[in-house]
Amino acid sequence: MMSDTETTVRSLYAALERGDAAAALALFDPHIKWTEAKSSPYYQGTVEGVDAVVKTVLEPIANDFDKFVIEPVQFVTESDRCAAFGLYSGPVRATGRHLEADFVHLWTVRDGRLTSFRQYTDGAAWIEAFAKR
Repeated sequence: MMSDTETTVRSLYAALERGDAAAALALFDPHIKWTEAKSSPYYQGTVEGVDAVVKTVLEPIANDFDKFVIEPVQFVTESDRCAAFGLYSGPVRATGRHLEADFVHLWTVRDGRLTSFRQYTDGAAWIEAFAKR
C-alpha cells in the first residue's frame, strides 16, 4: 500500500504531466522551501513560498522550453520524506538543443502538503543543452 507521502508526491507529478498548474500549486505548502541544484540554471539558493517558486523556477522553465517533461521512474519513501528518481527532457528554445538530464527530487510532506524540495541533477547535461554555439 502506498503511503500518503508518496501519494502526494505522485499527485504533483501527475498534475504537472497533464498541465494542471492549479492542482500542482495547490499541493504546495504556502511556505514551501525550494532548493534547486547549484548546477541548475534556476539555482538561487533556497527560496521560500509558492510565489518565489513560480517566479524563480516554474515561469523560467515555461519560457525556456516548448515542452518540458519531468518523468519520475522510481520513488523511495520513508515517513514524511519521498525521493523521486527520474529524467528531465525537452527542447531548449534558445538553442534548439534537447535536454536529457537525470534527477533526484527529495520531498518533505506534512499534512498532505509539500513543505520542502531539494533537487539533484546532471549539471553537464543542462550546460550542454543551454550552450549557444
